[in-house]
Amino acid sequence: MLRFMRLDREALAPQTIDAVMGMSSLLDTINAPDNARNLIALAEADGTKFNFSTVYSGSISTVFSVNGQPQFSEAQKDAAAHYAAQKEALTAALNSHYPEGSESVLPQNDQVLSSIDLLRLLLKYPQHVAVIDDRYPVIVPAMESSYYSSMLGAARELQAAAAAAVAAAAAVHQTAPSEPVTPAPAAAPAAAGTAVAAGAAAGGLSGCLIAALTGLLLLLIALGIYFWLFWPWPFYEDNALSPVDELAALEQQLAHDEAVLLKINDMLEKTEAMIAFAQEDSRLNNLDAQLAKLDNDLQKRDEIEKLLTSTQGLIAAAEKTEKNNIKDQKKSPATAATFNGKPLQKCETIIRQGKVPHLLIATDGSGSMIKPLNDGTMRITAAIEAANALVDKVDKNVPVRLFGIQGCPLARDYGIFSGSERARLKQAIAQTSPINVRGMLPIEVLTPLISGLTGMVNSAPKDVESTGILISDGVDTCKGTEDQDICEVARKLHKTRPKLKIHVILIGEDAPDARCVADITGGKVYRPGNTDKLISDLKNAGKTLEKVCY
Repeated sequence: MLRFMRLDREALAPQTIDAVMGMSSLLDTINAPDNARNLIALAEADGTKFNFSTVYSGSISTVFSVNGQPQFSEAQKDAAAHYAAQKEALTAALNSHYPEGSESVLPQNDQVLSSIDLLRLLLKYPQHVAVIDDRYPVIVPAMESSYYSSMLGAARELQAAAAAAVAAAAAVHQTAPSEPVTPAPAAAPAAAGTAVAAGAAAGGLSGCLIAALTGLLLLLIALGIYFWLFWPWPFYEDNALSPVDELAALEQQLAHDEAVLLKINDMLEKTEAMIAFAQEDSRLNNLDAQLAKLDNDLQKRDEIEKLLTSTQGLIAAAEKTEKNNIKDQKKSPATAATFNGKPLQKCETIIRQGKVPHLLIATDGSGSMIKPLNDGTMRITAAIEAANALVDKVDKNVPVRLFGIQGCPLARDYGIFSGSERARLKQAIAQTSPINVRGMLPIEVLTPLISGLTGMVNSAPKDVESTGILISDGVDTCKGTEDQDICEVARKLHKTRPKLKIHVILIGEDAPDARCVADITGGKVYRPGNTDKLISDLKNAGKTLEKVCY
């Protein structure tokens, strides 16, 4: 497992902390395919820090993003293809379990995100994207506070601009002229009074009363004619718009629409300017990186030239010393140094000739190694103590390479350690415990035994007599290699490194009989039952490397 990034917990947006911790569980829930799942890095809280790691291995480079789109270089075209395919597969898996609505709704600034919300944002607007070995893209499942707030703001501006554009287009194409108001019908003026006829009582009325009523009727008729001719209608109210007013209203609406369109165009121009600025900034950053790399390369070239000059002088001095040593040995062969009855050469001679033997250790760090030995000590604890004791006895000129057989599919290569790096080597040996495997319980750690044996053999020099030590308490349990015959694998590997001798340390009663590995390579088989015996056996296995030169 390769750790490629480490972020401060305080730097992350607090709304995303819980979502970061639950990301691995979400990927399990949606049954994300392995190839797509690897697009999201594994997150692990470590005190005030968050560590992010990936199953890939190789060189690490970061990728600059513009509007949520990683800008892969030409050398990273495979990574770009993987990114598109993995992103599509993850989106499909997420939507199949948690369908997204017809409209994407951005979270509020202070809203605590779920792992689902965070994964959707990461697939659209990732902050940190790395490329491993120029082939494998990895998204860091976290967003820092400053980026998170600015990302939401930019996304909302883009959504608002799009909505305004749609509304403006609808307003321009809408044609709905105002309808004139139909004036209300005028109220009819009061006409004449009612003619009074009282036929039944006519005989009882006097002539003057009839004359008075007739005059009153004529007066009412005259007043009605006057109001009809010279007075406005008392209940009429003109609410209809005149053509001039209608034209003014249309001009006002057009002016409003033009202002909206100008605002939309201004927003679009600002967006284009921001994109252009980001692209130019990315180009300048790339140029700065290239110039820095060129300057670094020039410095390295100067250093290499100085080193070559110094090396040539050292080689000339070493050749002169070697010639003198040969003369001295010819003069007094009986004084040549030996160890265990075997003659030794000078250290500078075998170093210059590339003949220094190597020690290669592959130690089992699977879940079964937490079981106890006969003395009650855990197997892995005893193995680590014995390996440290062996390292203390080995000649400082001997480089040591360490492999941890801890977790499928491949054994972990901790690298090669020189004589001046013994303290760092012991720290690496301590890491071979299954307790240190992240993301699973110790008992769940499987055994890539074939991978550990293969890595140890392939890393040995071809033409130098070297020693390998294989420590194991079980069989290979990894898918794809658990059915392979370890003896047949050992025969094939031995043909490629015939000078490598492998000693096998079998711990516990359930250890397989891997005697064939030792028999094929010329090594020995040890079966220690307690810690002291394990330490003694490892020292005996590395006895020939206690002194390799003088």
